[in-house]
Amino acid sequence: MSRSIAAGLGAPVLAATLAIAPQHAKADTAADFYAGKTVTVIVATGEGGGYSVYARMAAQFMPKHVPGHPAFVVQHMPGAGGVKAANYLYNAAPKNGTYLGALLESTAMSQLLTGTGIKYDATKFAAIGSMVIDNPVLMALSSAGVATADAARRKTVIVGSSGKASQNYINPAFANAFAGTKFKIVLGYKGSASVALAMERGEVQAYSGTWISWKVGHMAWLKDKKIVPLFQVGTRKESDLPDVPLLSELGLNDTDKAVLAFISSPGAVGRALFAPPGVPAERIVALRTAFLVTMKDPDLLALAGKRRAVISPTPGEAVQASIAKVVAAPAEVVKRAKAAMTSLSGKE
Repeated sequence: MSRSIAAGLGAPVLAATLAIAPQHAKADTAADFYAGKTVTVIVATGEGGGYSVYARMAAQFMPKHVPGHPAFVVQHMPGAGGVKAANYLYNAAPKNGTYLGALLESTAMSQLLTGTGIKYDATKFAAIGSMVIDNPVLMALSSAGVATADAARRKTVIVGSSGKASQNYINPAFANAFAGTKFKIVLGYKGSASVALAMERGEVQAYSGTWISWKVGHMAWLKDKKIVPLFQVGTRKESDLPDVPLLSELGLNDTDKAVLAFISSPGAVGRALFAPPGVPAERIVALRTAFLVTMKDPDLLALAGKRRAVISPTPGEAVQASIAKVVAAPAEVVKRAKAAMTSLSGKE
């Protein structure tokens, strides 16, 4: 700045200008970095399910709100109940803000319960934000002849699952251990879409998928009452499922209910995006800000309406706090849950 211009501005204005200048430089850092880049969103499930639907909507509309307007692409990485994608994001993905993960809401809890194959610390992921918080709901085919959770205590129901670290295994398995149900769990499916096909073929009779996934992918089944909800898993009931019990209510005693409440705690994470540890702080801020702006984008909201997908965002900082709460669960509760998980490790 020349001496004459500085004199003309006056001391107060000059001081303000100098104070603002570094902020502009910092704001430009993210824009300069992302210009011309591609952001890859790793989805921890196969195509066709709720995680895929939400990740693709975020990837479609975030580019115009992230500084520098990078392109976004989606890559599905199912496996090991979501652990494969979490391990990749934590250990192999670049730590520069060009990789994000649509990880399972059970990622933090799996860290405590599943020793084998876990190569991440969920508290070190940087949560960008959650598009919606929704409950997993264990749905059974009406043809299974089991219309309530209580009935599942008396009759065996075959449940499909993608892996022992996933909520679609943990929820029915813990219902067996602490609520007295008789679910037989069949592993090996790649996600909700593959289990739906198995239900169509009569291979399995039930599946624990999120409520939004059921509404987005299988509204016809719901309208025709081809499927019935046995229980839902979360910290509160879905507004349109007021009569479907929470898993935590089904415990056989207070100590069992405490374990089931712990198992239900990841519900506060929902459909969230995460960055790996080590991404520069200014890029995390830029991504979190862009995420919240994207969630108000009229075009995204219009598309979500067409797909019957609810948008009710949670800021990244709040998602981060929910993950920390899961990991900090009481030791005795975690011990009982882990013992149950271990005892189930060799069972279907």
